[in-house]
Amino acid sequence: IKHILLLLLIPFVLTSCTDVIDMQGPDGAIRLVVDAVITNEPGAEQVVTLSKSQNYFNNSAVTYVKGASVTITDSDGKIFELKDLTNTGNYVWKPANAQQALGVIGKTYTLQITSEGETYKSVSELRNVPKIDSVQYQYTDKARPGQSTSDGKLTKGYDVEFFAKDLKGLGDCYRIKAYRNGKY
Repeated sequence: IKHILLLLLIPFVLTSCTDVIDMQGPDGAIRLVVDAVITNEPGAEQVVTLSKSQNYFNNSAVTYVKGASVTITDSDGKIFELKDLTNTGNYVWKPANAQQALGVIGKTYTLQITSEGETYKSVSELRNVPKIDSVQYQYTDKARPGQSTSDGKLTKGYDVEFFAKDLKGLGDCYRIKAYRNGKY
């Protein structure tokens, strides 16, 4: 009798109820999103990308902002105008030659954006970065959180670490740009 009862209970234990829940979050205000990095690299184009924020559950494509006025002014009063030449929301300043750079370490830069009747400003100083002491890497094929593919196979690749001594003074953040075989 015990075995029969266990066999009868197994289908109930192995089944479950699932309810589809359609989440509706509050609609937030749509804001301007600015993605910009100014460098002191000679010959480098400076790009400011403008787009609109969207609600959390909105899976539609990003809306890029076109027709804005974008300028960068340095602490000496020199104005750099960025243009959206491809009408894609990417506002670009191109240097006149391979030696020209927009950014100079130690100068302060003001990014000003005028779009849809609103003006936005951001001020920042271009600071120095530390030299990298060393880089080490190790090949791995072990699973790490969030690193398996959709078919469940493990992602293989390299774990890379770099070492540097942070500069004295105000705390800074650094952006690491990784390239593999020349591709960002």
